Amino acid sequence: MSEQENLYNNILNWISNNQDKVVTAQKIAKKIDDLKLINSHRALPFQITPVDNDSELFDLTVYMDHPKIGSFELSIIDEGVSIKNLDKLDENYNIHNHEEIDEFIEKFYDEDVKTFTELRSAVESRNYTIINKIISTELKKYKSIVEPELKTIKKYLTTTENTGLTNPSDGTVSYLNRVMGRWDLALLWSPCPFVVVSDPEETEKLQDKIYNFKILEQDACALINNMQKLCALSDMDVEIRTDSKDSEMDASGWVTFDELGIPKIGPLIHAVKINVYSKFEGNLRKEQPSSGILLG
Repeated sequence: MSEQENLYNNILNWISNNQDKVVTAQKIAKKIDDLKLINSHRALPFQITPVDNDSELFDLTVYMDHPKIGSFELSIIDEGVSIKNLDKLDENYNIHNHEEIDEFIEKFYDEDVKTFTELRSAVESRNYTIINKIISTELKKYKSIVEPELKTIKKYLTTTENTGLTNPSDGTVSYLNRVMGRWDLALLWSPCPFVVVSDPEETEKLQDKIYNFKILEQDACALINNMQKLCALSDMDVEIRTDSKDSEMDASGWVTFDELGIPKIGPLIHAVKINVYSKFEGNLRKEQPSSGILLG
């Protein structure tokens, strides 16, 4: 018997002996699918995978995806369901009955999911008017959240005595008031490059404030970033226009892909508009001299 045939038989035997778990997985998968809490790239609502190469034991897993909060792995176990947040690995839950599972899933069906579902429908129908309207609205929401906090953190940095910016390439520190050009994009860098020269205590306080800003910004941009990814992966061209100069890292340009085919989404703090086009229109616009490439 071949290895593949042996695996197939082991799966059939496991399913036969664990029908209650499979039924539970099917019910959970249906609930998730009904609420549109699953990414379109997932081929199956749940999967059965061997614990190891030679094992007759299998893991039964259902996936749930929220366009802003992230993805969850729901493992069907003897005691109920073990839930893991794949984007926050220290966030885990154990649920013991079906009613609690339904309640857990339903709380993720919010306005962000509804908006993303509307966008996904527009993408499927190639309705660029609706796509751009939704994304424009979400960019305005992002700006309304981030811009006031950005002004606050920049004021704090410029009014804190001896604030410096570390050059990531050589570790040298320049006083912030001597840095040429805009430096606010560095607020999103990791590790944090801002310090208070010769004052570790003030540096820690400053970096804590920047960390809080980064968390707020990441949360604010999560939905619109996933919208850009969906469009790019659906064979559309995504253009980001910023108020940055051509020499800056986030100059206006187009979403590109890395070597694994994953869209490279750039920062949004200087974005003024996001446009989504068909490949035909996108190619025409890229031929214009002002077009650039967005660096992820």
